[in-house]
Amino acid sequence: MKSFDYYAPQKLSEATSLLRKHGKKASCLAGGTDLLLRMEHRAVSPGVLIDLKKVRELRGIKTKGKDLTIGALTPMDEIVNSRPVQKHYGIIGKAASLVGSLQTRNRATVGGNLCNASPAADALPFLYAVDAR
Repeated sequence: MKSFDYYAPQKLSEATSLLRKHGKKASCLAGGTDLLLRMEHRAVSPGVLIDLKKVRELRGIKTKGKDLTIGALTPMDEIVNSRPVQKHYGIIGKAASLVGSLQTRNRATVGGNLCNASPAADALPFLYAVDAR
């Protein structure tokens, strides 16, 4: 693995500023279940790694009326164990429980799973099925 600059912003504004500054040299790290393997196998070699795990604005599960909002950095296991998801959106919790292994669900984020564009993007079918936006 080649060397890279590492940043761990705490605010969304800091993260977007770093992305604007570094452009295509930068890769974002969410859970890292795919990116770190791709880096290890030298399929990608970012010059800059922006670790988003501390950006609280991108995490969490919120409900408002019948709407459910899941932040891009929300780990799959948090979706599985969320009381609002279990109570009102059981199919989403059940589907999230089938993503990878327990270890993977503790790291993998819904946003990383979707944005990685992997053929094994486990979250895509169940989110598509419930007409997610």
